[in-house]
Amino acid sequence: MVDCHDAALKHLAHRERSVQETRNYLKGKGFQNAEIEKELGYLQELHYLDDERYCESMVRYGKNKGRGPLRIQMDLKEKGIDSALIQYYLGEGFSQSDEKIAAWNEVEKVLRGRGISVLDGTDKEQEEPPPMDEKLLAKIGRKLSANGYHTDVIYEILGILKRG
Repeated sequence: MVDCHDAALKHLAHRERSVQETRNYLKGKGFQNAEIEKELGYLQELHYLDDERYCESMVRYGKNKGRGPLRIQMDLKEKGIDSALIQYYLGEGFSQSDEKIAAWNEVEKVLRGRGISVLDGTDKEQEEPPPMDEKLLAKIGRKLSANGYHTDVIYEILGILKRG
C-alpha cells in the first residue's frame, strides 16, 4: 500500500501543482485530513509545493498559450490559489498593453486560418486591416471572450477590424 508521502511525490512528479490540487488528490486517494495536512506542510517546507511559484508559472504559461487575464484568473481560482496572489501575478505579468498585444496575436491566428494576413507584428494598434464581415467579427469576438480577454479590449479590437 502506498503511503501519503509517496502518493504526494508521485502526483508532483509530473508537473507543478497547487497546494489545493494536491490536497484534493490525496483526499481522493482516501488519506485522512490530519495526515494530508502534515504532508502538505512538509512538502511546502521543502518547496516542493509553492503556490506563489505555481501562480507565477501559470500566469506565464497561460499568457504564452494565448489566454487572457480573466481565463488565467478563473483557472487559478479553480486550483485554489488565493485571490490576492492571483491579482499580484496578473498585475506583474499582464499590463493592459500586454493584454492588447496578446489579443491581437489571437486575432492573427484566426485571420491566418482564413488566409488573411494584415498584421506585421510591429505596432499592432496602428495597423489598418481590411474590413471584416459580421460573421468573422463574431468568430473573433467569441474566441477572444472564450480565451478570457476583457470586454473593453475585445470591443476595441472589433471596432478597429470593423472600420477596416
